[in-house]
Amino acid sequence: MTKRIVAALMLCLTFILSACSGGAPNESDLKEALTNTMEAQGGKQAVDMFKDTIASTKLVGCKESKEGNGYVCDWTTDMGASSGRLVKSEKGWKIFQ
Repeated sequence: MTKRIVAALMLCLTFILSACSGGAPNESDLKEALTNTMEAQGGKQAVDMFKDTIASTKLVGCKESKEGNGYVCDWTTDMGASSGRLVKSEKGWKIFQ
């Protein structure tokens, strides 16, 4: 009986945690999107120049976008605060300002 209760609790916990993994981007997703955006706009040299700024990025929060798909997120870096709309694609999250 105890084993069944433990198994049921583990199953519930699995569903709860899997629900958390979807949805809005996390800080790691944001940093990857910033890196990809920098590389697309300025190449590897731009990524190298701003690697400390990207590393200092802290996600403040995200809300579902009302103007399109994705999430409107706010973040801070060592250069100040910023925001943008992040949309998930097949290749990861992309930033649209």
